[in-house]
Amino acid sequence: PDGQYLRVTRMMKPFSYIVPMGNFGTVEEIWDLDGNVLHEIQKRELRTGLSNQGGGGGGRGGAGGAQAVVAAMTSARSPGVPTGRG
Repeated sequence: PDGQYLRVTRMMKPFSYIVPMGNFGTVEEIWDLDGNVLHEIQKRELRTGLSNQGGGGGGRGGAGGAQAVVAAMTSARSPGVPTGRG
């Protein structure tokens, strides 16, 4: 209330092309006016929208998350549908 502190939300790596920007990891912090972190309020990891149950790699994004998405897309393909590969 006195303007001496800032509540800052930062995006965290890893960034991803397979999820919307709103699903990127974030960290909420309290900073002083010199930019020093005084307290971490909340930290959220990259949310891929995939369940951590039943296999798939990683579960926290990165290469494991991407592999899980490819595996889910591959397993969802019907066996009689052509893939477009020669």
